[in-house]
Formats: sequence, structure tokens, C-alpha cells
Amino acid sequence: MNLTARRFGVAAAAVIAAALLGCASNTSQLRPQPQRELGGHKADHSLPVLLPQQARDALAHFGALATSAARPAHAVSTALPYNMPANQQYGGPGDAGWVAHSSDVAVSPTGITLQAGGTDYPANFSYAIYRVDGISQTVTNLGISCPNHPPGSFLGVAAYNWAYGSQGRWEPLWYDAPIDSPPPIALDQTPGASFVSPSGDLAFALFCFNPGTFEVQGILVDADVVNPLYDEVEQNDTIETANALPAFPVSNFRGNVGVGAGGYDGDTDDYFSFSGSVGDMYRFTVTPSTDKPEFKPYAYDAAGNEIGEYNKDALGVTTVTVLVTTGQTQPLVLYVGNDSLSLDYTVSADKVLSYGEVEDNDTQPESTPEAAPVFIVNGNLGPNGNDGDSVDWYTFSASIGDTPTLVLWYDSATMSFDFDNNPPVIVDANGNQLCKGVDGFTNYAIPDSVAFLFAGPISPFDTTPFYLNVSPASGKSNYWFERYN
Repeated sequence: MNLTARRFGVAAAAVIAAALLGCASNTSQLRPQPQRELGGHKADHSLPVLLPQQARDALAHFGALATSAARPAHAVSTALPYNMPANQQYGGPGDAGWVAHSSDVAVSPTGITLQAGGTDYPANFSYAIYRVDGISQTVTNLGISCPNHPPGSFLGVAAYNWAYGSQGRWEPLWYDAPIDSPPPIALDQTPGASFVSPSGDLAFALFCFNPGTFEVQGILVDADVVNPLYDEVEQNDTIETANALPAFPVSNFRGNVGVGAGGYDGDTDDYFSFSGSVGDMYRFTVTPSTDKPEFKPYAYDAAGNEIGEYNKDALGVTTVTVLVTTGQTQPLVLYVGNDSLSLDYTVSADKVLSYGEVEDNDTQPESTPEAAPVFIVNGNLGPNGNDGDSVDWYTFSASIGDTPTLVLWYDSATMSFDFDNNPPVIVDANGNQLCKGVDGFTNYAIPDSVAFLFAGPISPFDTTPFYLNVSPASGKSNYWFERYN
């Protein structure tokens, strides 16, 4: 029998209430209160959380948190953003950590593990309750680090809403099966709710049901933070919370990304938004203070579709190029990611107002030369375009053993290729075809308007130099070509 088939018993409720009482302090008492239904917010408190009834029943029996009218000042003020290991235990007023958990929770040197094993309540319900005292800043979200769990395991996050009614109540904020760790859990997007008490206390709970298992390593309590050393303003860790970039041209915009206390706020993701008109082309130069393989900038549209990726030249200069196309959802965003220790970086960017191709490059002998081993070049094809032609040629060199990879970004709503009969191709000096372009959407299920050419490895029988031919079937468009190796 599961939770949907029966209500909690008095003994079960008493167990949780006793656990809450046992971790209470004189700053924010956790007292058992009359049980109340967790029916979701009223009209002005709606939360888009699809929570199973068994989870709502469980949260309803956590008990309520009561505040004291005459409360002494906190011993410590918790500065945000605040990172804590998940195994950190609350030690008293002004502290932060877990205050209670179900008996199945394993506390280890690396964190905690939620691992419900029973089939009926309470054995099928695993939870841990946390408190963070002395918060004076506006909390924006929770970050839960739990990368190790079986596929399909559902994790729940709830926080105590001090503003609900006369005593407050537990509110479900997130319930889903994350592929890795959950996205940031918003604490500032619920109208009328207050998840930090007037005295600065935050309480939240993590939970799962059998057969779910979650190893939680760390928890981040986040806030918008302004740091005079940087131009970015945290938190900008998602597409939805992206900082707006200054007007173009952008010069030496300062940011920091990566884990560790030496950084801005210890997160691994930064997003910056910008907008443009269809056909506009932009080039971003992202320069890290230390070059690391984990440092990877990309560009996305507001729907999360990749629209540009980083290209590092022989000198280590990292660029991201973006063509604004018809199918993109604006605003567009530049993403800067780093999973290693934190580093500073700068962003410079501008709208590209000229073409890298040199017309007329309509025949093989007239090819625009690309001297660098790794290159980025933009051009235009189609009637009423740069010169009205529908054929462009480029030439480049490669050594034996090289595997040149070229990526073409274009607007598929205004220009199309016949990938079966006349795709973009790479040929050698004798006209021998090394490879033909393939449609990225059809072959790799990535957003439309991308074509790939994979040549090589170059053999002794291939005659240098090599040539790229681009000839669309119809329409016109600006385009980018990037060679990656």
C-alpha cells in the first residue's frame, strides 16, 4: 500500500515532529503544528509544480515552522552566495546545515544519500531538512549538486513559505527526474511568497520516493551579487537570468566563471543576452585569464538551440560567431562555461559589417584564399545579395593526415541546399571530391541552418591546395564558414 492509498498515521507524524523539535533553536523554532493540506497555492500563489499526491501528503505532515516574536539576534550573518556541503549539520543559532532527515539517509564524507527502500510510507519516503540562518540579502535560488543517481529517479525540493496564512507552510518548488543535477530552483519567482523569515531564516527540504536514490554533494544558496571587479552581475546562471550585454561594440566586458572560493560566486555557467535583426552577423571574442580545456563559450537562442560554438585559432584566441536567422527565438545569448577552477575572462564583440569573401570568387581559379589553418569567414549568396551570384569558392591548405572539419551556418528559411545532388563540397586541386556537405538537422538532429563537411584524413594522393564550393539550390542568405582543424 502506498501513500496514495492511505493517510499518514499519528505515529508517523509524531516521528517527523519530534525530529523537527530536536533540532530547534531559539532563533527559529521548528514546532509541530496542526496538520494542513498542501493543496497548492491560491490564485496569487500559483506554482507550476506537478507533484504526485503522495508527495503532497508527505510534505503536509512535515509540520510547520513557528517564529518567536522576541527573538535574539543571530550569532552570525550568512553572506550570499553561500556554498555548503550537503553533509554539514546545523550547529545552532546563526549556523547552516541539515536539521533532520529520515532514518534511511546516509551521511558520508562526500555528502548525503537519499535512499528510500520501503514500499509503504514512511519507509518509501526519504528526506533531509535544512536551515540557513542570518540571511539579510534577497535569495534568488537554490543550487543542488547531485550528479550521481539512477536514470529516471525523481527528486523533490520544497521550501517553507513564511508568508502563507498565520503560520506559513511547506511549498513544493520542483519535482522532476534530472539527467544530472537539477536546474537552479527559483526562490524569488512566486508572487506573495516569502521563503526567508523576517529574521532571516531559510528552511528547505530535499526528498525522494522509492525507487529513487540521490547522492547530494553540495548546496548553494544564491543571491544577485554585484562585484566591482566584474561587469557581469550574478546570478546569470541560466538563459532566463542572462545579463543583457551593453550595446555593440562590446569591449573587455569582465566576468568570472568556475568552481572555487576564489571566484565570483563559484558557479560554472554564465549567460549574456543580446538581440539582432535577421541577417546580422556578430563575432564574440572570449578571452580567459588562463586557457583551460574546460573553458567553452557557445551561443544559443532563447529556446536553447545552439546557434554558434567556440573556435580557437593557432594563437589560442577563442571566438564565437553568430548569424541571426529567421527561425531563432530572441533574445539570443552568449554562454560561457567552465567546469574547472574559477578564472576571469573578458568578452569583446561587434557586429560584422563586411564580408570575408572577396568577390568575384565565382569560379575555382577565383577562390578566396584562407591562409590560417583554422579560419572563420563570412559571405553572402543569392540574388540581390553581395554581388548577386549563387556560387562561392574558397581555397585552403592542409597537410597529410589532417582531417579538415568545416561548419556552415546559414538561414534555411531564406536559402536552401540540395544536399543530395548539389551539396557544398571540398575538392582537391585536381577536382577530386574529398567530401560533400551533410545537413545537420537531418543527420544529427541539431537545429536547422547548419551543414557539416568532414574531409580526410588527407592522403598523399590528395593534391593541395584544397577548395570549398558553396552553391545553394535557391534563395539568398548571409553565411559563416568555420574550419576547426
